[in-house]
Amino acid sequence: METKKIEKVFHKMSKLDKDYFTKKMKSLAYEEQLLNKKIIFNNHDIDQLNIPEMAQITISDNDLKSFLENYNDDINYEYGDLNKNHIYLAICFGIIGAFSSYLVNENSKTFEDIFLKFHNLFKTNEASPIDYKTGYKHRYMFGHDFNLWQKLPDGYTFYGKNVGGKTLYSLIFDYCNNLPGSHSFLTTHLNTILHIITHYLSDLPTKDGIPLPFSSFFTTWKEADNATGYTSENLLLKALGREYGSINLADISSYAGIKLLLKVYSKIMFRKHDDDDVQLHLSQMSVISYGVCIIIQMILIITDIGEITGKLNYIIAIAFLRNAIKVMLITNKKHKKIIKNYQKSISLLNNDEINLELWVKHYVINES
Repeated sequence: METKKIEKVFHKMSKLDKDYFTKKMKSLAYEEQLLNKKIIFNNHDIDQLNIPEMAQITISDNDLKSFLENYNDDINYEYGDLNKNHIYLAICFGIIGAFSSYLVNENSKTFEDIFLKFHNLFKTNEASPIDYKTGYKHRYMFGHDFNLWQKLPDGYTFYGKNVGGKTLYSLIFDYCNNLPGSHSFLTTHLNTILHIITHYLSDLPTKDGIPLPFSSFFTTWKEADNATGYTSENLLLKALGREYGSINLADISSYAGIKLLLKVYSKIMFRKHDDDDVQLHLSQMSVISYGVCIIIQMILIITDIGEITGKLNYIIAIAFLRNAIKVMLITNKKHKKIIKNYQKSISLLNNDEINLELWVKHYVINES
């Protein structure tokens, strides 16, 4: 609200002298400029400045340096609203995230070999139960979607051995009992978990990655005249395809890269600030960065030039939605706080025992 409008409202409510109010408002405005370092001067320049009368009193009673030091712990000089520079920086973070996805995909074989070395520590010469379903896009049907309670149908045969009817976890547990060395019940469970983790890690860098978590609930089995005795189909992942139905290492790397850049930026830029302000600022930048990364990868799908990099990054998409919701929640929280303060302030002004000077001291000086 403009100074003249504020002056008119409070002149009526407080019944104070209009000239007094004008001087007080000029004083407060001048002090706000001093506190925010909008005006810098030497002591010998004070007499030459056109300073409002009440501001002169404030300056004469307080040395400028000590005055600013007294308020240093309460007033944030560095925090600013989201501006075009922050927006440009957030866009750059998003571009870097998309580019890191491309780099990881280009070096996928290197990452796969590294993870396979770890996986070999927890496997025998036999095939892992995770790969009991073989063939084209076998990962979409069984074993690779974190559904450890999924079962192969009764009578399912793998290399002449009936492996049906048990859950995936129990199949892997039995498998890990055959690892070299002696194992207790606890260490076998630990080996089972590590076998699963390292197997998924070795699949992540590949073109197909791993399917969406728990997508195997859509897998259907039919008896067939083949080596296993069954065929399978997953209508959900068949419709989505690799571009929309999988997660790979590049998805994780792009998210981690953007997240790291935003965290480092936040640590450098913000020190003594209200947590809600910092979180709001960071969430706004996150929405932009994640949004840019999603747009780039989706454009690569549409243009059909992105190969494995062109896909829907679900990890980035979830982060985008989470930060968008966070922005709305923080904004709503701050809005409620402002409304509550307005209501409290108006109720005090309606009290004849409270004069304007006391109100200004509490709500303008103390709350600034």
